[in-house]
Amino acid sequence: MSCDKNREKMPTDYKRKTDRGMASREIYDLAAEEVTLRQKSLRDAASSYNLNHTSLYRYIKKKTAYEANEIATSPTVGYPEKTVFTASEEKILCDYLLNCAAANFGLKTKEARSFAYRLAVEYNKKNPSSWTEHEMGAVFGMQKPGS
Repeated sequence: MSCDKNREKMPTDYKRKTDRGMASREIYDLAAEEVTLRQKSLRDAASSYNLNHTSLYRYIKKKTAYEANEIATSPTVGYPEKTVFTASEEKILCDYLLNCAAANFGLKTKEARSFAYRLAVEYNKKNPSSWTEHEMGAVFGMQKPGS
């Protein structure tokens, strides 16, 4: 029971405490170029661009595999987003909800979350266990931008 009381006091927005993992792909490309073309050591290139040497090594490995056509997708940096829908599927969902609202048939928040869950099941998407348990999407996906 005490957990429910504390839940109301918890913040909804995560505030990042470090800038770790925030380097852009261009910086990784420059550092990788120094290692591969200019024969600079991996650790020196990583420290000069303020990158982790292991992350730079992994990026170079992915980049050379991509250039040799061993993998289909170009290398990315940072952490992957944990999303259920792709950007195009999310746009379809948003357009549908906006069209419903424009036709004076706007869905309530819980109905929209339930619709998002059913759409994820229909598309055979991997969704969080809480979605399956409650048979509806998460609340944070339905908030207004910037709130």
